[in-house]
Amino acid sequence: MSITLDELKHLADLARLRLSDGEFDAMQSDLNRVLDHFEQLRELDLGDVEYATHPSGLRSVWRDDFPAFGINRAAALLGAPDVQAGLFLVPTIIDD
Repeated sequence: MSITLDELKHLADLARLRLSDGEFDAMQSDLNRVLDHFEQLRELDLGDVEYATHPSGLRSVWRDDFPAFGINRAAALLGAPDVQAGLFLVPTIIDD
């Protein structure tokens, strides 16, 4: 599979890229090399390869995410100037 110059010009137009003729030639060459690599990868027989989320088997070093102890709702609302239905009541700031 390779990309034609017309396809590349169409892509450049969609991306609003302004490229010179030399840049088009270089870009076409680079993209065709990338596409050739993908074709080589597509031809690989990976049926016996086990799926892995990480190649080295590393595990997350972060702790599990779980609810921590903190202030309860009643204590949080104690210092509020206005409370309604267990929620902070704030002035409206949206103008019509």
